[in-house]
Amino acid sequence: RWVVLVPIYLKKSLPSEHDMFAKADAQFRSLMKTIEEYPKVCRLIEVESSSQADLAKVLGASAVNLERYQQALNEFLEGKRLIIPRFYFVGNNDLLEILGIKNVENMGSIQPHLKSLFQGIVRINVFNGHIVSFQSSVGEVVQLSDPVHVTERPEVWFAELVQIHKNSLSELLTKCMNSNSSDKLDTFPSQILDLSEAIAFSSIVE
Repeated sequence: RWVVLVPIYLKKSLPSEHDMFAKADAQFRSLMKTIEEYPKVCRLIEVESSSQADLAKVLGASAVNLERYQQALNEFLEGKRLIIPRFYFVGNNDLLEILGIKNVENMGSIQPHLKSLFQGIVRINVFNGHIVSFQSSVGEVVQLSDPVHVTERPEVWFAELVQIHKNSLSELLTKCMNSNSSDKLDTFPSQILDLSEAIAFSSIVE
């Protein structure tokens, strides 16, 4: 568990806890190095006596620190999930990877998680620092009604992406419902076509 926390805190994902974790991590590493050098218990006891170090106390403190930092991480991620409920669909490690996206160069990190975050979406396309479209598992591409600028705050641009994603589908549905074109099948994605047909059928029945 400690190994999992190290990259999170040392990358300053939780700035308020960074310095204290770095200090605790240094102490823990020092203890592990001592144990590695003196793997035999009897020799380790001699080292403890000569150095006046209370190894049991250090281990106890490390265990307490582990629980504390794990709790702080859980609270941090829960705060992000309250802002964007879709984040509940991914685990802690995956969410941390998403939150680590600070610019378009890192956008590849989010692609593997799209199936969990959006039903039917497997890829988002980026152009000039903006998310401009998304792609379904069958290759259909839907252009966003407004490009989404990728900033250093993933929870901000992701919330914008969720809203514009909804707006884009809504606008496509309206266009499809009002279209009398014979080439609808080539113009609109299948989800929009299915929904428009369902709405038309319901209107006729009523």
